[in-house]
Amino acid sequence: MRIPLHIKRICLVGLMGSGKSTTGSILAKVLDWTFVDLDAVIVEEEGRRITEIFEKEGEAEFRNLEEQALKRMLSEDNLVVSCGGGVVVGEQNRERLRHEFVIWLDISPEEAAGRTGNDPDRPLLAGTESAEEVLTEQLRQRRSWYEEAANMTIPVVGNSPEVLASQILKYLGELS
Repeated sequence: MRIPLHIKRICLVGLMGSGKSTTGSILAKVLDWTFVDLDAVIVEEEGRRITEIFEKEGEAEFRNLEEQALKRMLSEDNLVVSCGGGVVVGEQNRERLRHEFVIWLDISPEEAAGRTGNDPDRPLLAGTESAEEVLTEQLRQRRSWYEEAANMTIPVVGNSPEVLASQILKYLGELS
């Protein structure tokens, strides 16, 4: 598939559970690009789970690790990056994303909660009574940042990761 030459990296953003990793993996395979899950990079580099980082050093340290990992990843070409749901919280991350092709996988808090439940590997949901309430608040806080970052917004509701990847590829083809 041919995509515009100026697009060297594609970054997927959105709430946890929006399908960034699955969609990104499919997209990278079709494009014959490298797929990177930013959370997986942090886990590999740190040698511990994200929940452990949150428990021992807190969210601020995780965001710092996330910022450094994003910076390194965005120095490579032909890359599809699944960014963590909170990557847009950091001003430096938002500034970096301004120079990338960013796709917001827009999912409702209800659907995201249905997909994530009370997953113990999602520290921002740990110990909460309602994943939907937490995700609703996250979307309220982050919506303008997702909108600002996005070159393309795709509603997730009712679409499989394959359909989402197909929509992205179609859009990229139209840009060529």
